[in-house]
Amino acid sequence: MYSILIHISGISILEILFYFLYIGPFESAMFKKSFRSSLKSLMLSEHIPNSRYLDDMINYPSIVNVSDSNN
Repeated sequence: MYSILIHISGISILEILFYFLYIGPFESAMFKKSFRSSLKSLMLSEHIPNSRYLDDMINYPSIVNVSDSNN
């Protein structure tokens, strides 16, 4: 009975170590690579004519102070 429990525990510990030491970093690297390529394709997309339009859209002030307006 205890030998079965020890074997299952050992296999589960090996599986956890394999995931966190091999699969985890590999998956993170692949995610970063695919995220960078999707951002590059978005920036080079034909839907956005030039990057200046995107810069203006990002730098557009979202909050406007009403007291600054001249009546």
